[in-house]
Amino acid sequence: MYVHALVGQLQDMGVSSSVAAPGATSDEYEHHGVRVHRFAVGTQRPQDMAHGFADEVAAAEFERLVKRLRPQIVHFHARTSAVSELLMEIGREADAGTVFTYHTPAASCARGSMMLFGAEPCDGRIDQHRCTACTCAALGMPRILAATCATVPNLLAAPLAVLPAHPGPLSRLNIPRLISEGSGLFRKFVDQADHTIAVCDWVRQVLMINGVSPDKITVCRQGLSSDLVTGEPPVVMQKSEEFRIAYFGRIDSAKGLETLTSALARCNNSNVSLTIHGVLQDGHEELNDKLKGLSQSDTRLRILPSVAHENVVKTMAKYDLIAVPSQVLETGPLVVLEAFAARVPVLGSNLGGIAELVRHDVDGLLIEPANVDAWNRAITFLASNPSYVERLRSNIVPPRTMVECANDMFAVYTAIVDKAVARSC
Repeated sequence: MYVHALVGQLQDMGVSSSVAAPGATSDEYEHHGVRVHRFAVGTQRPQDMAHGFADEVAAAEFERLVKRLRPQIVHFHARTSAVSELLMEIGREADAGTVFTYHTPAASCARGSMMLFGAEPCDGRIDQHRCTACTCAALGMPRILAATCATVPNLLAAPLAVLPAHPGPLSRLNIPRLISEGSGLFRKFVDQADHTIAVCDWVRQVLMINGVSPDKITVCRQGLSSDLVTGEPPVVMQKSEEFRIAYFGRIDSAKGLETLTSALARCNNSNVSLTIHGVLQDGHEELNDKLKGLSQSDTRLRILPSVAHENVVKTMAKYDLIAVPSQVLETGPLVVLEAFAARVPVLGSNLGGIAELVRHDVDGLLIEPANVDAWNRAITFLASNPSYVERLRSNIVPPRTMVECANDMFAVYTAIVDKAVARSC
């Protein structure tokens, strides 16, 4: 959604843009007015994909695409095995300016959450010993053993790299090598970029602590399509005695749904309701079934289908509060901007991008992420104090728009192109 909105806004500014994305096969088509070029990917082992080891098939397909399109700027919105440092090299060899936007912690964090041992925010510094121990712990290894595994020399783990699969504990011995090589590839990727976009402040800090010069970083926060952000508040459903809380997003443990539903279960207020507009993706069916089971035993919990993007803001306006209980460091998230566009206060985790967007006790409340009692207390307080909720609502200001994002990005592109012209003169 972010890339589509950005491309559309840039086109309105006279910047001709198209999207290149990995696919099962190479293909070309148009998606809502944007030209899309799919480039085929090869077959890789899961552990290599997880650590961003370059897909040479994808690189070869991408090179053919770049030679045909001859772009002035190649803007990378991901870093994966298919979108690797090889693609960055191809862009540079084609004399295109290169830009990288850091959208998710997985761009540099092997655990993928930027939560140290899953318990506290990490500073993001890539350190082989610490990252190995944290990754092993994420795979279910006790923390003491994870720390031991982190001391395994790369030379000892190297023979495992040639095995097609590593069942059981043996696979953990390969993690130090994967971490070491993967972190080197990340640094190579960002070093080659002419400029890097941080979508929030904590990302900027992660980039700098890993050696990216502040001069090469621009903080450009996410924004909403202008048609979702209007000067007048959306039409709000008439107030009722029921205090309506809603969650919009993926059905995923990392999103904190278990904390949120546990808090509701402990809340004695029968007039509180929680509606989950969930997006179900493969691999999360068990949690989805659990939520449905909870809704059958507690009528205050409702599980409804996801809402189309263009209808999210007006649907949010029907609720008194939007809950964003993420357990990981978010770089946006867009759901906070959408809630503010709907003029609805946010009850969010005091983490990452959420904490950068929500002003505590001004337009929302920030709560300790996994503290069920704290979430219960907050819900109980808000449901019992409608005048306080209205004060939060009155303090909401319209969120940033994609027009502002595109203006910032256009300035970055122009500076890169101008430097290239100056070098060629």
